[in-house]
Amino acid sequence: MKRHILSAALIVIAALNLLPTPAIASESVTAVPAYASVAVNGRIVDFDAYNIKGSNYFKLRDLACVLNGTAKQFRVVWDAASKTVVLTSSTPYTPDGDEMQGRATESKIAAASGAKVILDGKSAALSSYNIDGSNYFKLRDVGRALNFNISWNDVKKTIMIDTTSGYTRPAPTLLDQTEDMGQEYLDSIVFLGDSTTYGMLAYGVLSGGTASKQVWTPENRTFSLFNQSGILIKYPETGGNIKVETAVSLKKPEYMIITLGINGVASMGEDFFKSEYMALVTRITDACPDTKIILNSIYPVARNYGLLSIINNEKINTANVWVYELADEMELRWLDTASALKDEEGWLPAEYQNGDGMHLSLEALTLVTEYIRTHGYL
Repeated sequence: MKRHILSAALIVIAALNLLPTPAIASESVTAVPAYASVAVNGRIVDFDAYNIKGSNYFKLRDLACVLNGTAKQFRVVWDAASKTVVLTSSTPYTPDGDEMQGRATESKIAAASGAKVILDGKSAALSSYNIDGSNYFKLRDVGRALNFNISWNDVKKTIMIDTTSGYTRPAPTLLDQTEDMGQEYLDSIVFLGDSTTYGMLAYGVLSGGTASKQVWTPENRTFSLFNQSGILIKYPETGGNIKVETAVSLKKPEYMIITLGINGVASMGEDFFKSEYMALVTRITDACPDTKIILNSIYPVARNYGLLSIINNEKINTANVWVYELADEMELRWLDTASALKDEEGWLPAEYQNGDGMHLSLEALTLVTEYIRTHGYL
C-alpha cells in the first residue's frame, strides 16, 4: 500500500519557502572554510568563502569582482546614510582593492547580520552573516537575485558558477517516485535514528539481517532532539559508543537517512525543534560534506498508542512540516515514508505496528524499504 499524500499545509508552506529569508540577527554560528573548489565559467577561482549550516557564503565584492565583464556583472555600493548595500545589475564593478584576499583557512564565529540589500531599486532578501567585520551572503540567494546559474559537479567536487545561463532552482526537496533503485542503493544508506529506526535491525530487513551495520542508534535506542548534542550512538563497525559526527567521519556514508523527532513532538516548539535538528545535521555535514543527507518523515502512530495525549498524529504531522522546511532550507532531501504507512484517516494500521502503537512491524518496515528504493536520491 502506497499513499503519497502531502497535507495542504505542507504544500502551502513549501511554496512559501521558494522565497529566501534573511537570517535572524541575533544568531551566532560556526563558519567553516568552504572545502569545495569554485569554477566561474569553467575557470577555477579561489574565493574567501565559508560554509554555514550546509550553505556556502561569499562576499558580494568578491563575486562582483570576478563576474565583472560578464553578462551577469553587477555594481556594489555601500550607502552609509541608510546602512544599505546597493546593487545594480548589468553594471561594471569598480574594485576598491580589498577583493579576493585568498581562501579562508580556519573556522570563525559568524553572527547573522540581516544586512539590508537593495537590488535595482527593490529590496532583495539575501541571507547574510558577519565574520570579522565583513558580510558574507548565501551564494544561492545571490545567484537567484542576479540570475546566474549555480550547480554542483559531484565528480570534481566543484561549485559551478555559469554567467551564460540563468538561475535554476536545485533539485526538488521532496524525493518523488523513481524507478526501483535496487538493492545496491539500499545497501549504500546508513540509517540514523531512535527506536523506530532500530526495528530495521531487529527485524533484519537490510543486508546482513540482524547483524547489519547500516543502523545507527544509541545503545538504549532513545535519541531525543532536545539532548542531541550529548548523545552517543553504538557504532556497528566497532561496537563502541561514539558521537554521530565521529562515526560519520570514520564511515563516510554515501547516503544517510535520518528519522528523528517522535520524542520531541510532545514538548518541543518549532524553533527549538528546528534549531536542534539543524545543529545535528550541521555536525554531520561538517564531518563528511560528501554524504548525501535525507531527512525522513516521522512515522504515524496507531489508535491503540498509549500516549496519544502528548504524542499524536496531529503533532507528528506538524513536526513533519518542520522537517520538510528544514530540508528545504538546508538544501537536503525529504522522504515521505509516512505516507506509505497511513490508513484513510491518517492512523498507523494495526497490522503495521508491533503491538505498542508506535513501533513498526516487519510488514511495515518492508514497505518502508520498498518506498526508499522507489523514491531514490537522483
